[in-house]
Formats: sequence, C-alpha cells, structure tokens
Amino acid sequence: MKKTWLVALCSTTVLLAACTDGEDENTEENANGNGETEETTDQASEDDELTAEDILQEAIALYDGLEGLYMETVGEGDIDFSIDEEDIEDEIDEEANSTELGLEMNIRQWTFVDGDDFYDRSEQEMIMNMETDSDASTEETVSYSFTDYSDPAYAIMYDEGDDEAIRIERDLDFDFSHMAQRYEDLLDNADELTLVGEEEVNGYQTYHVEAEMDGETMAFYFDQDTYFSVRDEIIGGDDDMDTTLDGGFQAEDDVIDYELNPEFDESLFQAPDDMDVTDGEISDTIG
Repeated sequence: MKKTWLVALCSTTVLLAACTDGEDENTEENANGNGETEETTDQASEDDELTAEDILQEAIALYDGLEGLYMETVGEGDIDFSIDEEDIEDEIDEEANSTELGLEMNIRQWTFVDGDDFYDRSEQEMIMNMETDSDASTEETVSYSFTDYSDPAYAIMYDEGDDEAIRIERDLDFDFSHMAQRYEDLLDNADELTLVGEEEVNGYQTYHVEAEMDGETMAFYFDQDTYFSVRDEIIGGDDDMDTTLDGGFQAEDDVIDYELNPEFDESLFQAPDDMDVTDGEISDTIG
C-alpha cells in the first residue's frame, strides 16, 4: 500500500464538496452517465450580466457553514516528460530518458466537521500506467484511509487484500473554508478570468469558467444550482516543470455524485472487525 498512500497523502484533495440552494439537499444524478459535455446556446435573461468573478464569489460562499459532504469523483491525468542530459551530472540510460505517466482514479470521499474534530474517509481505486522508451508497467490498487472514530487525531490506512492496517497520528487543522481558497487565489491573482458560457456536464447544468494563471489554463464547470464545480481541468506547459524536464501535463476530474450534509455514519471510520490495526509512522505508508 506504500506507493498508493504517497499519492493519497500528497494529493490535494482537492476535489471535495457540494451544497444545494435553499432547502434542496438532494444528490444530483448523473443524467447522461458518460461524462460528455453538451453546449447550451440559450441563457436566461437574469444571467446576462453574470461574470466569472460573480460565479467564483458564489463558489466561495458555498462552503460557509458547511458541516459535512459526500462526493464521488473520477479523474485522469497524463504527464509527459524527458530528461535534459545537459542539466544533470549523472549518466542516464538514453533509452529511458523519456517517460509517460498515466493515472486513472475513482474516489469516494466523506468529510465531516464536528466542533474541533475532523472526520474524513477516502476509498480510492487507482490505475497507474508508466511507459518509458524501453519499458512499460501497470499498477492497480484499491486503498482506504479514514479518521479513527475512537480518536480523531489518528488516521487508519490499508489496501484491499491487506490483513493489517496502519494507524498514524495526524496534525490537521481543517474547515470547509479551506476548500474555497483556490477560488480566492484566482480572484486575487489570475491573469484572466472568462465566463465561457453554459454547458451540460455529467448531467448537471453548469457555468463554464476558464482561468489563466502562472502559465496554466484552468477550467471549472459550476453546477448552476449550487456553484459547486462538477468538473475541473488543468493544462500546464514546459515553464511549470522542473528545469531538468521538458514536456507538460494535463488533468481532468469529474464529480459524478455529491451530497450536502449526508448522515454521519460512525462505521465509516472504523476498521473491519477481522483486521488488525498497528500503530506506526507516516514513513510506514510510503515507499
């Protein structure tokens, strides 16, 4: 499980949350089920003066007072890079100096804040494909990570098929306003913000907003009922990579289901009865 938890611990999360307008707290269903985007040409008159900045402000306000959420996301990313031999001192295998890394993920996540306590559960299915000039490999894992219900200062982690889980201490200061920070950053620092229009994405009618910042192009598709983003896209170029690398990256994450303030289920934060749990360190989950 070590490689998987390196990815899980280093990722942003970044994909959390949802809320509904007024008293509507029902989960939206994926209407088309295939992730296709349909362009909509007609816009309601009340939206004529809506700006990208307005939509980001609404997205920020979404997280005020939020206490819990569930969401399921599917995502994929590709990184193509090569090593510039002139920038490194060690000899390298010329046949392996170009690498393509592909990642496919399906994540179900529950998040709750109860006073000073933070409860989070992630179920992650991951397929990692790596290809070099001389070799190719595929790794598939299903991993679980969740707050220890008996002591929220700890998290429990294991992979499917393991008979032992690792419990590690964590130091997290979280509230849902942290999820809005990326939108605040765009409002303050984006080079350009554009409201592209209205589109149907994953069964949700959305506002499509694009942002240019620090050499990256980002796109967000905000559910018109909640201002929660149901698709995030990012494309980065050479300038964003380490100086020893040439290439680029792109990633897309789709939310196919989400719910505001789902019922808290303590069993989500308990290890299976037949699994041993051993206290360890963060280093035990990485390698």
